[in-house]
Amino acid sequence: GGGGVPLSASPNPVLAGQQVTVTGTGWRANKDYTVWFNGAEVGEVIADDNGTFTFVFTVPPGTADGSYLIELYRNNRLVADTTISVGAPPPPTSTSSTTTTIPTTCVVTGATASPNPVKRKTSNPKVLLSDLTIKVTTNGYSGCSSMYVYYAVAPNQNVYGTITSLANLGGGVYQGVIPATKHTDWTTGQKTFSVFLGGQVLWSGGSFTVTN
Repeated sequence: GGGGVPLSASPNPVLAGQQVTVTGTGWRANKDYTVWFNGAEVGEVIADDNGTFTFVFTVPPGTADGSYLIELYRNNRLVADTTISVGAPPPPTSTSSTTTTIPTTCVVTGATASPNPVKRKTSNPKVLLSDLTIKVTTNGYSGCSSMYVYYAVAPNQNVYGTITSLANLGGGVYQGVIPATKHTDWTTGQKTFSVFLGGQVLWSGGSFTVTN
C-alpha cells in the first residue's frame, strides 16, 4: 500500500515493436533490479546514487493488443509493477498526398553476427564466453541511426533482448554489441535477430548459433 508505485512506463499506450522507457524513483541506490514484461525478463538495471533508473526495452513485435504487466524484481522478489497498454498500429493511409511522417528511406542491405558460432558457459550462469557483435549495413541514410536490434536468447522460454543503440562506424555501417554477461539464460542452437526502425522491420532472418 502507501503512496503509489514509484515505477512508470512511457509511452502508454505503445505499439508492438516500439520501445518503452521504464522509469523508477525512490529505489535503493546502486542496487540492481530485474525488469520483466508479460512474464518474461527483458533486462537488468542498476539504480543510480539517487535511487532512480531508466530502462528501455522493445515490446516484442506481434504482441497482441491488451494490457500487460511491467514488473520490477529485486533478488527474485516482486517489488513493483505497472500496467501498459499495447495497441495495434493504425493501417497506413495511402490516400493523403501530404504526410508529416519522416520518410523511412533507411534500407538495410545486410546484417551479420560475430563470432558465429558463439560459445556459452555450460554451467549456470549460462553467459556467453565472448561479447557478440552484430554489424548492420545500410544505404547510408542518416535516419538509420535510430535502428535497434531485437534478438532471441532462449526463444522456448520467451527470453529476448534488444540492442537499443548502434554505433555508427561510417559508410552506412552500424554496430551493436550484446555483452557476454548481459543474459544468464542462453540456450544452444540457432538464434534469430531482426533490425527495426520505429517499429518497422528493416531486416529479418538474421541468425547466429550458440554452442557449448
